[in-house]
Amino acid sequence: MKPITVAVIGAGAAGYFAAAAIARNCKHATVTVYSDPAIPSIGVGESIAWGAPDFMRDTLGLTNELEWMQKAQSTYKFAAKLQGFTSQQDLPYYISYPYTGSAKMLERSPLGGYLDLICHNDEHSLYDVWMHLNKKKIRLNGESRGDMNENHWFAFSNTCPVDSEGNFSTLGSLGHSYHVDAGKIGPVVHELVGKPHGVKTVESAVKQVKTDITGVKSLILDSGEEISADLYIDCTGFQRLLVKELDNKFVLCDEYFNNSAVVGMDFYKSKEDYTNVSSMTALPNGWCFNVPTHNRSGNGYIFNSRMSDSSEQLVDEFENITGRKNIIQRHITWEPGYYEHCMSGNCITLGISYGFSEAFDANGFSSTIAYIKRLIKHINTDEQTAFDWRNDFNYYTNAIAEDIKFRIQCAMHLAPRNDSDYWQEMKVASTKFNTLEKLKENIHSDQRKKYLGFQNKMYSQQTFVSTALYYGIPLDVPDWNIDKRTEELAANWFKFFNNRNRILAQTSPSMGDFYTSTIYKNLEFKK
Repeated sequence: MKPITVAVIGAGAAGYFAAAAIARNCKHATVTVYSDPAIPSIGVGESIAWGAPDFMRDTLGLTNELEWMQKAQSTYKFAAKLQGFTSQQDLPYYISYPYTGSAKMLERSPLGGYLDLICHNDEHSLYDVWMHLNKKKIRLNGESRGDMNENHWFAFSNTCPVDSEGNFSTLGSLGHSYHVDAGKIGPVVHELVGKPHGVKTVESAVKQVKTDITGVKSLILDSGEEISADLYIDCTGFQRLLVKELDNKFVLCDEYFNNSAVVGMDFYKSKEDYTNVSSMTALPNGWCFNVPTHNRSGNGYIFNSRMSDSSEQLVDEFENITGRKNIIQRHITWEPGYYEHCMSGNCITLGISYGFSEAFDANGFSSTIAYIKRLIKHINTDEQTAFDWRNDFNYYTNAIAEDIKFRIQCAMHLAPRNDSDYWQEMKVASTKFNTLEKLKENIHSDQRKKYLGFQNKMYSQQTFVSTALYYGIPLDVPDWNIDKRTEELAANWFKFFNNRNRILAQTSPSMGDFYTSTIYKNLEFKK
């Protein structure tokens, strides 16, 4: 295997994650991170989706979860909590790990291997069968939201399925994720993984980017040094120092996408402030988030400046509705969109550098993790550093970016809430882009039945089914030929699954008790 030199520009979370993952998994790679020490992290608290535990454990080798979480001041995420999207007073709706199994699971012992029963195109998924039972009024959404959501009751009760040794009472390694502080998680990954695997760091700003027909030819640092590499990875966030110098078109999202946020941090007053969900709550001019990390939460109001340009008014609105006073610190703006090619020549863009639609659904971190895993596979099969996998990589990343945009369109356009100009505009957008018809098509698409690790798709069938159930959208279930025996097996399976997790959740410790007795002991809270 021909040696490859990799220059990662930017020492944020994306940069450190990429550098550590490549150095650990690509033994022929020499990796250096170049960063401008004057550039701060913009994160206030980030939520990562469901592929993170596998990445942290298998790709980075961080098998002691409680240890690295403590060092990075991270917390567990067991669900996304949505509220207010149907009306101002609606009940919370929880979306958790996509349990995308084949209906063949109903025929097998619970001791059988889960991964052997992943659904494929020619099989009914558990969601297919559940939708069939729902259509026949055997299982109804309002009575059984925990049927295939293992963490529903833990989110509802705000309790923890993890003991002091890190053992799970649930699926565990596949069924949870994390809330992280972007300013802390990157350096911790570098110290625990990157540095031990030879990643070098250079603190010097990039002064000039030299390009040629291959992409990036070399970089001139602020120190005057000129450096070159086989592969460049742009992780400079909204600066996009490298990619903006290349022949790579930035493709904007439509005008209905949010493009602004007012954000800040809220420190906990007691252990009861610890929660296990990322909260997304609809407000009159957009939506707000609350992401709980260690001892504080990240908060923000996401809005569209084309529809509401008064950030002061929105801060007042945020404070009056949420009750969180005097925490907003910054106003952030962005252009919603992605570059046409994640890899242009010999330069790859990761994280916000590649693009950012908006913050809904924890898509930024999660897509970056997926791209890094794919990149490692390509590097390890490219014996001559020919980059002949570029088109395949761009197809994969583009498919995920498009999926993210569609997921956000579904969440915003189809929300039943209709009490303000903003939400009325979302109804206009839904008609303009045929969002409802596309959602229904995706619910029953064969590709949606596949496990997240297969195909070039970020989201599973479960995500779109959950959206429809929360919003009260008819599922239009086909007349599947599901026999009586399968119906009875499934009805009893869902009932058992739901009741088991409800009992476990009700008898587990609260999240506050878990953190203050296991990971973050002897805490002092601000009064």
